[in-house]
Order: sequence, then C-alpha cells, then structure tokens
Amino acid sequence: MTSGSFASRLGGTDAQDVLREILENHEQLLEEKDSSVCKNSRETAVTIVTVHQSVRVCVKEYRWRGLLHALKSLGRPSHGLRTFLNGQRLNDYGIRVAGPIALIQKRFLGLPHTEWVVMEVVPRAMELDRYILKKKADWSSPDQRRAFVREVGEFVGLLHREGIFHADLKTCNILISEPDETEKPCSSSRDVAGEDHSVDSEPLIFPIDYDDVTFRRRIPIKKRAKNLAQLFLSTPLVVTLTDRLRFLDAYCSASDISRAQRRALAARVLNKALHRRILYVSLSGDVEESWDVPGR
Repeated sequence: MTSGSFASRLGGTDAQDVLREILENHEQLLEEKDSSVCKNSRETAVTIVTVHQSVRVCVKEYRWRGLLHALKSLGRPSHGLRTFLNGQRLNDYGIRVAGPIALIQKRFLGLPHTEWVVMEVVPRAMELDRYILKKKADWSSPDQRRAFVREVGEFVGLLHREGIFHADLKTCNILISEPDETEKPCSSSRDVAGEDHSVDSEPLIFPIDYDDVTFRRRIPIKKRAKNLAQLFLSTPLVVTLTDRLRFLDAYCSASDISRAQRRALAARVLNKALHRRILYVSLSGDVEESWDVPGR
C-alpha cells in the first residue's frame, strides 16, 4: 500500500524496486548497528534510510509479537495499518506529521506478521524533551521561553478541540522542527508535485507514534487530564511550574472547554503530576527528576 505519487518523487523509478531497496537498507543498518538506527527493541525498530543517494525516509518496523497479538487485527487495524491511516487522517485535519508514504506487510495465516511503515523525515527535528534541554541556554529572554511554552500548549489544545487523542502523549512523542536558517522566513513555494514548501520562522510541532491516536467527537476531561499529566511528567524541570501553568492557560484558551471546567482540569493535572517523579530522555540518556528541588 502506498500513498501519493511515491515513484514520481524518485524520478519515476518503479515504486516496488524502491521499497525493496528501502527494506534492504533498513535491515543492513540494523545489522551494522549504524548511527541511523533510532530505535531497535523487541517490538519495534526505527531507522533513517537513504535511497537514490539523497532521498531520506524513516522506516518503522512492527515486529511479530505472537499469534495472540496478531489475532487482535481481526477486530481492529494492525499497528502498521493504524499508523498509515492515522497519518493520512491527521494530514486531513491539518495537523503536521511525518507523512506516511508506504505500508509493507508480511503475513502469516492471513494475519499481519511483520509490518514496515515508510514515512517522510521531518527535517532538523528533535524530540521535545531534548529540544527543551538544548534550547534552555539559547533563549535570549524569558519571553522567548514563555512564547514557546504557550505555543506547545496551543498545539495540544488544538488536538483536543479537534477530538484527536494520543494515548501516549509524552514529550518524546512530539518532534520540534527548527526553521532552516539558510532560507528566508515566511517565503512560500510549491514544487512540481504541488507540495507546499513554505518556510516558517518559528519551530514547527509534529506528533509521532500516531498509531496510538484515536479520533473522537469530544475528548472528556479525564482523558484531557491524562494527556496533560503525561506531558508534565516527561518535561524536564528546567521548565518551571510557573511556565507549566502558562502552558495550561494556553491549552485552555485553544481548546473548547468552558471556563468552569478549566479550574477543575488544572486541579486534576496537578494532582496527577506533582506527586510523581519526572522521567524524560536527555541528550545523554534517560533522566529521572523529583519535584522537590529548589526553584521548581
């Protein structure tokens, strides 16, 4: 299964040949433990593959997890299919994502055995937790930090207002893409395929691991609080409690909850988050922090 004119992006080369090359390169990177391997666990593997010498794509592999797990695909789409379909649907909602290009499935007894989703690569991107740590010394004023915090709050508020719920909305599942400093900000152009290549002056936000996304008519307060607490508990403590409250204020303004619900939501989130430890991925590995530190 492929999305869009995949072959046309590669000079008219046969798409099936390109997909075979992508999978071969993916397996080779995993075998060599190359630096282009982003993840390699029992259940999933993620690599950044280059084909045709210059075209970069992301490959996410969903590995065989046994017959009982595969049987679940009889009642709902498999992980790979959910990723492919959800990526397309998020695009339809106007949410930026690393767009799905192709879905490849290996089957066993008619059930998905192993799946590979080929996706676009988000340029100059970094997970939100790492991005915060990288930028903490670069923000020239508190106003820049506050503006960014509010931007993230507005993004999450938009998701919930549109009925989009990500079951694992941690900072490691949000990418921040920096603008290309070599390009002029606010310029706009389209390529021969009609794709927009507008250059933004502000960082762009992309949700990832969107096989965990569901689309609802309305997100209840309980689930909103779950998502917001997930973000609080995966955000480094360099983001102060005051800034987290600014994030909540921006979230509430962008979402569709009433003023009467806002105070109750904030209380739920703080109650869920302030009594637990924070866990995030730093530039050098996993970090665990406690709220009981000076200047939080």
